[in-house]
Amino acid sequence: MKRGITNVKQQIGFALTTAVRYFGTTKERKFEKKRSTLGYVTSELDRLDEIGATARLKKAERTGIMNEVHKHPKEMSVFIECVHTFNRIAAGIHSKTLDEEIIFQTWPPRWFELQWEILEDLIRREEEEQREQKESYRYFEWLATRRCPEIRDKYPEFVNED
Repeated sequence: MKRGITNVKQQIGFALTTAVRYFGTTKERKFEKKRSTLGYVTSELDRLDEIGATARLKKAERTGIMNEVHKHPKEMSVFIECVHTFNRIAAGIHSKTLDEEIIFQTWPPRWFELQWEILEDLIRREEEEQREQKESYRYFEWLATRRCPEIRDKYPEFVNED
């Protein structure tokens, strides 16, 4: 009987130690997720800057994405790279691999919506042409059309519009 009580005490002690370790490192894990999210998204967007995508997107915002593609067909790959990048970021938010709080505190939700608005005609054309390959940008669409408006409405502090 005494051995059974000792065994139970040991199990309780082990469970408490494990719980303290787990919860003690929760803050560290959350901080690490925020740090790695910020690093990943920043490096992806910096890469787009390096290939000139940001400037091209600004121009496409004024003139229309399809006009830019028709005038400069070689730039199509840069725009497609933008779409893939935003889709990866959105997939990370959707799967909770990336920390959406730090993303929306750093980049306003409206900024992601604007990128979608600029690229949407090209995305629709690509989806139509690639129908048999099942290429999908559904995460980017989800982020821009559903998640970002929800974040703006629920957390106005994330809006930080320029």
